[in-house]
Amino acid sequence: MVCIPQFDHTVKGACAESVGNAIDHAESAGLLDAVVHRYPRGYGIARARNYMAQWAIEGGCDHVLMVDSDIVLPETAISNLLSDDLEVVLGYYVRGSSDDGTTNVVKLGSNGYAGTYKAHEVAAMSAPVRVKAGGFGCAMVNVDVFRRFQRPWFVYHDFQDGSGLSEDYDFCNKCRNSGVGVWVDPRVGCGHIHDRVLEAR
Repeated sequence: MVCIPQFDHTVKGACAESVGNAIDHAESAGLLDAVVHRYPRGYGIARARNYMAQWAIEGGCDHVLMVDSDIVLPETAISNLLSDDLEVVLGYYVRGSSDDGTTNVVKLGSNGYAGTYKAHEVAAMSAPVRVKAGGFGCAMVNVDVFRRFQRPWFVYHDFQDGSGLSEDYDFCNKCRNSGVGVWVDPRVGCGHIHDRVLEAR
């Protein structure tokens, strides 16, 4: 299942085109039995992701690919993420607020955002690396992982001091505490549409 959440009922053209190309590539490689598309509209991101997980379970899907509507996938993204055969594996991209190549992926064993990878560090890796957490702008999840937890799988935490914990990082914490690995694939560097397309290099 491929799911793209939409806050304003739109998907960026470059995102839609890249998802289609990635599906075509994976189909031509014989990796897909069927593809189901879902576009949760008008929900907060945590609620949208919970629907994604629910739909994937109810639809009998093996994997769900979550793609944010401002992410541009490389053509080989789905093929590579499926070939990893990991429970949770992420593509990486430069954060929208970054001007120094800071990505969505936090190093295992680090403390908070201080341990976030730069894009060139991920690109230099030769194989998938286990990480502490990461943004779910491009995330492939084996649906069996969702069956291990009760809904809600994704919860956004807003704390009294003004800080927060995003729903994707919270889910990564649940995985880590339950022995489920979260990984990043260095082959899946994605573009991130901000005021321009931020390339993962």
